[in-house]
Amino acid sequence: MKAAVLKGTGEIAIEERPLPHPAEGEVVVRVRAAGICGSDVHGFEGKIPKRRPPGIIMGHEAAGEVAEVGTASGGFKPGDRVAIHPTTSCRECFACSRGWFHLCDSMITLGSAMRVFHDGVLCEYLAVPHHQLHRLPEEASFEMGVMVEPASNAVHLLDRGDLEVGGVIAVFGTGTIGLLVVQAARLAGARKVIAVDINPFRLERARELGAEVVVNAKERDPLEAIREETDGRGADVAVEAAGFTTTYLQSVEAVRKRGKVLALGFIDPEVTFPMRTVIYREISIVGCCGFTHEVETALALIASSRLQVKPLITHTFPLDAAQQAFQTAADPAADSIKVLVVP
Repeated sequence: MKAAVLKGTGEIAIEERPLPHPAEGEVVVRVRAAGICGSDVHGFEGKIPKRRPPGIIMGHEAAGEVAEVGTASGGFKPGDRVAIHPTTSCRECFACSRGWFHLCDSMITLGSAMRVFHDGVLCEYLAVPHHQLHRLPEEASFEMGVMVEPASNAVHLLDRGDLEVGGVIAVFGTGTIGLLVVQAARLAGARKVIAVDINPFRLERARELGAEVVVNAKERDPLEAIREETDGRGADVAVEAAGFTTTYLQSVEAVRKRGKVLALGFIDPEVTFPMRTVIYREISIVGCCGFTHEVETALALIASSRLQVKPLITHTFPLDAAQQAFQTAADPAADSIKVLVVP
């Protein structure tokens, strides 16, 4: 089968790899659509060599149809349409015993070498444990199924934030997850969503998807804008979906007393917070990573079009053009949000 393999910084090659066969408890999926995530772009650019080393098949967002099943396949059968959960867990550790499977001590992630080298989804066929599969509703295409993973992250993030009905939320970073948070926040009852970025194309998409206020941080101080929109109080919740020191510091300063900063982005590996602000204003900084049960909510919202994912899919390439797909996703001038690869 064909697979998109990282060969080095800025280089993806299409290689032939053996067809997978299902072990006990596994299902082989014919990949019909796969997405390029920001972390994949960072790996392509050589920024996270330990997580995305040369030789790995890239990608962790995908949907497809069941091609072959092993024994104890969880009731799946050939032809079933599925979205693929990118992680598998031990089901035995402290976190797993509490249902926090995304925080498993031994978690393995598709397309990552963070704990164990594991090839990803940018290939024609993939063998995965059956518990990593979620049935796609009839209303959802394979392309929409790719978006289940980032949408589930967005729902989980807001669950962690306990956003109150009528609250104000500021979203720093309007990539795929940021734009899904904009929509999910409205569904969760936010009365005002403020989107902050430096990309005019993405800010306009944020406005189209429900942000009442958009702020281009190159043109206006986002803190000034947020205070103006909240009568000087600050946002109830700030979502940091960009990952830079600057935007983390802005997020802390943007929230009201006893406000919450939901930490998702992590391009800069370390951030020094203004602890006087955090302590004296009793600000909570809440880590957000992955998802568990939220996937069912995300599936339902996508199938009903209450979460609009099609406007986020800006480019689609065949597997043979994976190099061009990654270059497009990495190019700030390309006006891309979610780039798909169709094997």
